[in-house]
Amino acid sequence: MDVLSTVFLKVVEMGLSASLVILVVLPVRLLMRRFSAGFAYLLWIVVAVRLVIPATIASPVSIFNLDLQAAGTCQKAFNMKSYQDVAETVSYEDDVPVPTWKQVPVSGVAHDIADENLINDFTNTERIAAKRMKWMDILAVIWAAGIVTLVSFMVAVHIHIRHSVRYATLLCDVLPHAGGMCRRSGKMNLVKVYECDNIRSPFIFGLLPPRIYIPYRLNENARQCVLMHERIHIARGDYFIKYMAYLLAVIYWFHPLVWMAFHLMCADMEMRCDECALSKMDAGMKKEYGNVLLAFAANKRQISAGFLAFGEENVMKRVKHILNYRKPSRWKTAAGIFGLMLMAAACGTDADGNKAANISEADFEITESETVLSKEQESETKPIAASEDGMSHRAAQWAVNTMMDHEFCTLDYADEDTVIFHISSGLFQYDLQQQGISRSLDLQALNCQKVQTGGECQIQIYKSEEDKFCAVIKPYPYTDTDSYIYDFDTDRLVSYDAALLGNDTLYDAEHGEGYVRYDGLASKWDVENGQELNNWHYSENVLPLEDGGYGVLHFDSIKLSTLKYLAGGREYAMFRGEQATLPELLKQDDSFYQSFVLNATENEAQCILEYVGFYNSHDYAGMCALSTGLDYSDELQKEWGTHKDFIGGGEVLMEKTDEEYVMEECYYYADKTDYDSDEKIYISARYIEGQGWRVDGLPSFTLPHDF
Repeated sequence: MDVLSTVFLKVVEMGLSASLVILVVLPVRLLMRRFSAGFAYLLWIVVAVRLVIPATIASPVSIFNLDLQAAGTCQKAFNMKSYQDVAETVSYEDDVPVPTWKQVPVSGVAHDIADENLINDFTNTERIAAKRMKWMDILAVIWAAGIVTLVSFMVAVHIHIRHSVRYATLLCDVLPHAGGMCRRSGKMNLVKVYECDNIRSPFIFGLLPPRIYIPYRLNENARQCVLMHERIHIARGDYFIKYMAYLLAVIYWFHPLVWMAFHLMCADMEMRCDECALSKMDAGMKKEYGNVLLAFAANKRQISAGFLAFGEENVMKRVKHILNYRKPSRWKTAAGIFGLMLMAAACGTDADGNKAANISEADFEITESETVLSKEQESETKPIAASEDGMSHRAAQWAVNTMMDHEFCTLDYADEDTVIFHISSGLFQYDLQQQGISRSLDLQALNCQKVQTGGECQIQIYKSEEDKFCAVIKPYPYTDTDSYIYDFDTDRLVSYDAALLGNDTLYDAEHGEGYVRYDGLASKWDVENGQELNNWHYSENVLPLEDGGYGVLHFDSIKLSTLKYLAGGREYAMFRGEQATLPELLKQDDSFYQSFVLNATENEAQCILEYVGFYNSHDYAGMCALSTGLDYSDELQKEWGTHKDFIGGGEVLMEKTDEEYVMEECYYYADKTDYDSDEKIYISARYIEGQGWRVDGLPSFTLPHDF
C-alpha cells in the first residue's frame, strides 16, 4: 500500500508540474497554428515529457524559475512532506503533524506495512496523522481502480471493433506513405486496406501491423482522399502516438487539464495530417476532400479509445482550415521553428538548481521578529496553561541530503514507543510504532546552534502520567529570558518560566498535570561492557534495557539519512525521504561548515581528517571551508558532485616545523572498484595566524620540490 501511495503522490506531483506547462502551451498553440498546425502539434511533446519524466535538466530560462516559492509550496503540499506552524496563520488546535509512516522491524530491518489496529492506541494528534495516511491510501486505491476501469474500457472497445470487422475483405495493399499508388501486393512492408459493411467511417486499427478499414461503396475520389489521409497517419506514426497519449491520459485520469491536452493534441494531429494531404492535391481534390470529411462527420460514433478515425476530431474547424489553407512561407516556418525551440527550453527544463535551493532556504528563514518575542512580550507571556497560541515557531527543516554539523546529535528520551533527540538544527519526536517523525521543532530559528552562540543547547525532557511530553530548551549561555518550553502534544512554544519548575516537576495549571523530569538515560562512557559504544558512531546518551542491552543512536556518517535508533536487535531509520521538508540541497547552509571550522581547525590532524571526509563526500563547499587557495562556485560544487574518486588512510611524512607545516601521504582510489590501487596523493596543511589550521588547496599527486 505504501508503494502505491508513493507512486500516486509522484503522479500528482508530476501532474502539477505539467499543469503549468499546459497552461503555457494553450495560448502559444493558438499563435503557432497561424503558421502551421504541425507546429501546434509538436508543442504537445513538451507536455508529454513533463508527464513521463520526473525531472529534467536545470535551465535559467525555465518557466519554473518565475515563481519558485509557489511551485515549491504546491509540491510540498501534494507530497505531504512539510508543514508550517506559524501562529499568525495556523491555529494550533487545527494543526496536523508531519505524517507518520507505518513499519514493523523484521529480523533487524524495518519493513513497511499497514496495521490498522494501531490506530486505537494513538493520541489525538496521531489519530489525525493516521487518518491522513488512511485517506491517502484510499485515494491511491481509487486512482488505481480508475486506471483499471479505463484500460478495461479500451480493451472492450477494441474487442467490439475487432468483432465488427471480422467479415472485412481485403481491398488492396498500399505503401505506408502518400507518395505511392494503391496496388495489390503480398509484401510485408505494405499496409493492408480492408472494406467492411459494419462501419460508418474509415479508421486505422491495430499496431503491429496497422490496418486501414473503409466502408463499402466509396467512389474513387472519396477512396483516394481517405487513403491519402490514413497513409499519412501511418507514415508519421500517429496511430502509435495516439495510443501512447491515451495511456498517459488514463494514468492521469483525475486531471482535467491532461484530458484537455489529449483532445487538443488529437485535433492538432488531424489538422497536421490534413495539411500534408492538401499539399499533394489540386483544387478539385481539395474540394472533394472537404466534402468527404463532412460526409463521414455526420456518422456519430462511440468514443475512440486510442485509434484513429477519418472524421473524428473537430470537423467544422478542419473544413474551415482546409478552405483557408495556404502553404506557410519561409519566414513563418523559421518563426515556428524558433518558437518550438524556445518552448522546449522554457517548458521542458526544470528551475535552476542553485536558485531553487537558495530561494527554498530563504523561504524558510524566519526573522527575529517572527520567532523570538521581544522582552516586553516575554514578560507578558504566561505559562503553558495560560498561553493560548504560544510563540511563533516552525517544524525542523531538512532535505534528503542534509548533514549533521560537527555538534552531531543527542538522545534526550527513549522508551518502547517514543524516541526524542535533537541536533543543532532541530528537536524531533520519533514514533517507534509508526516508524516516523511525529513532531519536530526548528532549533536553528531559536538561535540554539553552537556556531551562533558559542555553546551547545541544553534540552531536558519532562513526561506526564498520561505519556505526554514537554521539553525545556536552554540555548547557550543558559539564561531564563532566552529559554523556552515546548509542548509536544499541543505543539506550543512559550517563553521559559522558572516558576513552573518545582522539585523537578513542570506543572500545567490548565490540565492539572505534573510533568516529571526524565533521567532514564546513561552516558555510554559509564555503562558496563560498553566498549563497542565508545566511538564516534554512537551518541553519548544511551537507554539501558532490561535484557542488558542498550537503546542507542547510531550514525554511519554525518548524513542524516544514516542516523538510526538501535534497540533490542531492531533498527529504526530516523529520517525518511518521504518526510523531508526541503528539496535536495546544492550545498549545506553556512552554519554547517562554520561548525567544522570552529571545531576542526585547532588541530592539524583533525583538520586533515575532516577535509578528507569532505573530499570523499565530493562536497566542494566543505573543502573550501577548511582550505586556502580554493574559491567556491555553484558550478564547481555541481561538478565535484559527479566525482567518484576517494582518499584512503595515510601517514604523516613531515611533522610540524617552525613554520607550523605538516604533510600527509594517503592512498588514492579512482572509484569504488579501484581498491587495489597503490597510487599516492599528498595533503599538506599549515597553521595560519587568526584562522588556525588550513589545508593547502587541492591534494597533489607529486611531492613539492623542496621536500
